[in-house]
Amino acid sequence: MRQIGGKSPDSYFAIRDSVCFDSRLTPCGRGNIVDTQTKGFPMKRRFAAFTLVELLVVIAIIAILAALLLPVLSGGKERAIRTQCKSNLRQISYALHLYAEENQGRLPDCTTNNPNFSGVFWPWDLHTNLVNELARHGAIRNVLYCPANIQMNDDKHWDFWELRKDRAPIRIVGYAFLLYGSIRVPPTYWRRNIWGDGTNSPSQTELVLDAVASSGGDYSRMIGTYVERSNHLKGTRATGGNIAFEDAHVTWRNFSAMEHRFKTGPNGEVTWDF
Repeated sequence: MRQIGGKSPDSYFAIRDSVCFDSRLTPCGRGNIVDTQTKGFPMKRRFAAFTLVELLVVIAIIAILAALLLPVLSGGKERAIRTQCKSNLRQISYALHLYAEENQGRLPDCTTNNPNFSGVFWPWDLHTNLVNELARHGAIRNVLYCPANIQMNDDKHWDFWELRKDRAPIRIVGYAFLLYGSIRVPPTYWRRNIWGDGTNSPSQTELVLDAVASSGGDYSRMIGTYVERSNHLKGTRATGGNIAFEDAHVTWRNFSAMEHRFKTGPNGEVTWDF
C-alpha cells in the first residue's frame, strides 16, 4: 500500500483521530477553531465558556463600578447647572448696571413714585416694563429663570399679570430681586443704587439671589399663589444658591452659611434665606 510521510495509512489515521490538527497539521490550543476541511476532515470547534461563578463576579464588578461612577456623573451635572445659573445672574447684574449707568447710578425704583415699575409684591415679582428694560440690556426671558428650577419658566409664571387683572402687570421670575419698593421685602434690604447699602460696600451688598425659601421649614414646598420650591435642592434639602452683588460679581453661598432674612405672604408663610 501507498505510504503517507513514511507511515502506513492506518497509523496516519490513528494519529489524526487522537490529536487535534489545524489546516497546517499543527496542534491547536483550547478555544481555537480547527479547520481541516482542506484535508478532507470534518470541522471541529472548541470554545471556552464562562462558569456561573465567573459570570456573577463580572456582574458584581459592573455593579460596583456603576455605584462609583453615578455620584461623579451626578456631581458633574450639578456643577454644570450651577455654572449656568451663575452666568444668568451675571447677565442680570450687567443689565441692572447698564440701567443704573443710564440713571445716574440709581437702580430701578419700584415704589409708587414710579408707576412704570411699581406694584411688585414678592422678591421674584417684576413689572413687565422692568422686564422689558432688562431684556433691552441683554437679560432675556430664559436668563431670568434658574436652570435648577426650570419648570418655573412657563406661561403661568411669565404671564401672571394676565391671571391677576386686579394687580399691576407682573411677571414671576426664578430669582429674587432686592428692589427699591418691593412691597414684601423689608426696606432694610431695598437696593437704591449700585454704591452699597450705606453699611456695606457694593462687593458685600447682595442684589439678586437664587430663590432659597421655605414654608414651615420645607424648602421643597413654599406656599404662595402657586406651590413653589427653592432652586437648588438635594432631595428636599436646600444646598445653597448663587448670589449677585452690587459690583456685579456672582458667588455661590452654601446653605449652611445662609441666614433667615425676611418673610413674605399675608401671614409670613414663606421665609427667605441668603
